[in-house]
Amino acid sequence: MRKYFITVKNANTQWEEEMDYMFVTKDSPHFDTHVEGMHNHIPKNLTFEQVQHYANNLIDHFNQTLRPGESTRELICCRIGESE
Repeated sequence: MRKYFITVKNANTQWEEEMDYMFVTKDSPHFDTHVEGMHNHIPKNLTFEQVQHYANNLIDHFNQTLRPGESTRELICCRIGESE
């Protein structure tokens, strides 16, 4: 099974996390099959370009909805991995 990972950075730290949500917008590759908004089901066979698109959407959405004490994030890179 494929997994998608993003490397993210804020003011002080950089880390990698699994991308287990996607934020669909009107320009998203899966807009015709998913309504706009956050989805916790990610298609299993995304291309690298699609992973980048959804990773950028997630970071943009996070930065637009910051809560007190949170700092903006920057997407550093994406990767596709296989689960064991």
